[in-house]
Amino acid sequence: MNETIKAFINSVVSFGTDAAIKLILSLIVLVVGLKLAKFLTHKIMASKGMERLEISVRSFLSNVILITLDALVIVSAALIIGIPAASFVALLGTAGVAIGLALQGAFSNFAGGIMILIFHPFRVGHYIETAGL
Repeated sequence: MNETIKAFINSVVSFGTDAAIKLILSLIVLVVGLKLAKFLTHKIMASKGMERLEISVRSFLSNVILITLDALVIVSAALIIGIPAASFVALLGTAGVAIGLALQGAFSNFAGGIMILIFHPFRVGHYIETAGL
């Protein structure tokens, strides 16, 4: 009985230290990764090529880049903890389908807005006249 208790305590301590190491490593990856994502987004947006873009396009691209990098960091941290990657793939697929079905009509407006931002038939500060208004 005494050996069984010692073996149990050793297995609990071993599991606890493994879990603690994974948790600490995951938190380090999360904190450093989020700061690095913000830094990289700022550097990308401050580059010479981005200066030519309109303010609204730069803001949109900045948000897209930051959200994408943040999502990658969060998924990486979760994978370090030990959450299976298949769970994330299933979650993202299900969320994508659900959001796509819920926002069918809004996506056409979103696509139209992106086209306006890319082709810029008018810019910030311009006035548009339609139907005499």
